[in-house]
Amino acid sequence: MADVQGVNYAATFGSTPVGKVASNLNGGRIRVLHETYEAAAAAAGTDVLLGKLKEGAVIHDWLVMSDDLGTSVTFQLATRDDDSAATENVFSAATDVASAASVNRPIAADIARLPLTVDEDVTVIGKIAGGTATGTIAVWVFYSVD
Repeated sequence: MADVQGVNYAATFGSTPVGKVASNLNGGRIRVLHETYEAAAAAAGTDVLLGKLKEGAVIHDWLVMSDDLGTSVTFQLATRDDDSAATENVFSAATDVASAASVNRPIAADIARLPLTVDEDVTVIGKIAGGTATGTIAVWVFYSVD
């Protein structure tokens, strides 16, 4: 059976002369942004500020764990431009957290979104929608830099 090369492998080792792939995609250091929020009747439309990422960071994965937050409540992750709160980039599906404690990870449809390169300094936010949220939300965002 023949060998085939992944995109970054081909760019680095499969080309002559040997190329270079950005270190935040191949050989970068994984870091974790972790935050917990205790929602006490957080209204639909509430944005939970979770942390900041610097330009050039690459989001590879995330994990959201939550209590049953209430009827019709959804929660999703996004980045917000630090210069303009109106500029957002949603990077996770809206998870229905209305009926039971839940765990949210990337799904197959997220293959087109990941990895997500941050092209400017941003704030990572959690977006509460659909209803009033009450309960604990814990978020981990796994990203690489340099």
